[in-house]
Amino acid sequence: MKLSIIKKNKEISWELDQLLTDAKKRNIETEVVDFTTINQLEKQLENIGDVIFWRSASADTSLDKNIILSILQQMGKIIINDTLISKPYLPYKTYQYKLLNNLTGLSIIPTWNFKSKEELIQTINAKELAYPIIQKPYLGGFGENISLIKNESELNKVPKKIQSFIYQPFIPNNGDFRIMMVDKKALGVIKRTAQEGNFLNNVSQGGSANLLEDSPLRKQLIDSSKKIVDIFNLDFTGVDIIENQDTHELFFMELNTKPQWQGFQTTSNINIGNKILDLCKKRYDFQQSS
Repeated sequence: MKLSIIKKNKEISWELDQLLTDAKKRNIETEVVDFTTINQLEKQLENIGDVIFWRSASADTSLDKNIILSILQQMGKIIINDTLISKPYLPYKTYQYKLLNNLTGLSIIPTWNFKSKEELIQTINAKELAYPIIQKPYLGGFGENISLIKNESELNKVPKKIQSFIYQPFIPNNGDFRIMMVDKKALGVIKRTAQEGNFLNNVSQGGSANLLEDSPLRKQLIDSSKKIVDIFNLDFTGVDIIENQDTHELFFMELNTKPQWQGFQTTSNINIGNKILDLCKKRYDFQQSS
């Protein structure tokens, strides 16, 4: 089995280093490939691996990514999270919310996407959306470019062009939960808690993480995450859920199709890279035996 990890060559990450290290220990042939342009695709695909694990690429627009993945699928390659071919908008948060709107056991955070700042102001004035308000990119991760709008003064600082953001009421919380799913199985649950003075719980933004032990809450989080993974048919993902600290209502935040796992692995002592390699080998062996 040969594994091709699709990753921007200039990007260095702990996750990539760990995955390459784990593959080397298991004598799994592995390479890192960066798809830079569709024009060079034929040459880049000559020696591509049997299994494809996509993290990012220089030619990573939604259209280019879908074209490349579709060609790889036609070549008979095994693609981790191949559901992205049939659901190319899956990484977009608004798409996730619409498809999960009736998921039993979890609420969906009310979400708006506005064409203009004037529409945002009108919605606030109509008392449909109240402070504090979360502004986050409709596509993105790692807690980047997320703002908390607490009042009218901070609203005035919001730029006029807001089409690339979504807006949600802030959920009062004392942390959120990341459920790591590999091969449609939950590896565990960690609770992420923001640094004092910050509202972002992400470990990548300085938050702390603790393993959530067996409890009714842990079971509920895992059961809900399994339903989400079944709906989207994902091989590998991180599901993020938040609990309202006042009402204890659970809200789906988002799922990550390219999750970081350093915080989870450090907290849980579960080797995520090996779990991913197990999945790749399982998919490869099944294809070979079919």
